[in-house]
Amino acid sequence: MSWSRPLSATLVVGAALGGAALGSRTGGTAEIFFLTAMGAVLGAAAVTAGRSVTRAAAARTVIRATGQATAEEFVERLIASERERLGADVERELRVRLTEIVALASNSGADLGAAAVQVHTATRAATTELRRQLGLLRQAESAADEPNPEPVPTRSRTDLLLGIGATLLALAETLAYPVLGGEAPSPGRILATLVIAPTVLLRRVSTGAAAVLFGGLWLGGALLAAPPYGGLWMLLSVGPIAFTLGRRGGWAGFACWAFLVGAVAGGMLLADPENLPLNTAAPVLAGLIGLAARHADRVAAHARSAELSRRDEVQEPLQQGFAATRDQLARDVHDTVSHAIGVIAVHAGAAELAWPERPELARHSLDVIVTTARAALAELPQAGERTVAESPAELFARFRQAGLAVVVQSDPVPAEHDALVSRMIQECLTNVLRHAGATRAEVSIGVTTDEVTVSVRDDGTGAGPASGGFGLVGIRERVAFAGGSVSAGPAAGGGFQVLARVPLVRQP
Repeated sequence: MSWSRPLSATLVVGAALGGAALGSRTGGTAEIFFLTAMGAVLGAAAVTAGRSVTRAAAARTVIRATGQATAEEFVERLIASERERLGADVERELRVRLTEIVALASNSGADLGAAAVQVHTATRAATTELRRQLGLLRQAESAADEPNPEPVPTRSRTDLLLGIGATLLALAETLAYPVLGGEAPSPGRILATLVIAPTVLLRRVSTGAAAVLFGGLWLGGALLAAPPYGGLWMLLSVGPIAFTLGRRGGWAGFACWAFLVGAVAGGMLLADPENLPLNTAAPVLAGLIGLAARHADRVAAHARSAELSRRDEVQEPLQQGFAATRDQLARDVHDTVSHAIGVIAVHAGAAELAWPERPELARHSLDVIVTTARAALAELPQAGERTVAESPAELFARFRQAGLAVVVQSDPVPAEHDALVSRMIQECLTNVLRHAGATRAEVSIGVTTDEVTVSVRDDGTGAGPASGGFGLVGIRERVAFAGGSVSAGPAAGGGFQVLARVPLVRQP
């Protein structure tokens, strides 16, 4: 069972509504309010316990899978997990940039020039982010290899909010209960309640001391004829203390929890035995849920230990797989986003130059930007997935739309080389469009019985594709992996040429 946020919220709201319905049948406004809150708390407790059980079950599944998997299966699973983690990080950052560009170009209004300037600025930011992400992927170490230091217990902002909330709620309840019950307010009981409520501030610093202090003050108040008022405030104070005791475990923690429950129960027996079950339920239930969370933590730690032990056995192929995964993801991201950003940058500049003398051209350029950015968003590598290369026809149409005259001469390409050839041409034409100052590119694809030859030549300045970055590096890596070679440099008669040769694998 997956404890998603909608499901958890539904369970909590349902429990609260159940409490409200019960309160409407058994009492007035005060009972409805109290039972509604209790229902919500019980629902939240059930969700917390359910998540712990689910987490423990998932960890046991990991333990079984780790023990039963072959070395190859284990490595493949970890590599897939690593790609999913890296892909999610990269996708999130680049998706934000591309979405911003779509919004700016779509909502340009009447001032197309200002929109073009904003898009150009956003495109530069996207280019910077793209280079940063590619650099991180090329240099990243696996997050799974990074040590996780043990956290040092400190008082957190959550504890501060719990302490303030418990104290304010206790104050409101101690003033309201006597009025609702037709009794005179008791300064001693009010003071005792307000002193006990903020003990939750010590929950992380010293959970045992917080429990002993809460229980001692509660029992002491009852013995001194100034018993504290019970109420909803306890859910914000003794509840978190008992939960933390249960989760940390140990005999000392169990002893502190037993003292806390016994002190609250003893105080209630002396002062208000009718409400004993209701007021002791918070520390008892919270402690049990803490124990469930502790069990889940221990099983998860066991799963982690088993996985780390198994990782030591396959360290070399695992690191090779991680490196290959990062390189592949870098190429996928570059193939998808670099081309789009190059087209967007060219058209943002064209829109700036065309406005205001040629508004129709500026509008066309912004429309191309929207189309290109949306296509890049659709093609952006999803976590754990590989991108799919465009067909050559789609690729050439895209660059022609961007204003580059592409002349193509091609033999039929074997199916097993389609993706490689398309990615090479895409990278070369992107560099031509962005850096070479060219207006025309000639693409030639030749296929013989021994090899596939791909040539991309432009009529530009001759410096574009050789100007660094990951583009030409990616081409060389792809071709080298296929057993081929790449040469790049100024072409005879001007311009720049990239020439790749990839051997064909003869079919038996």
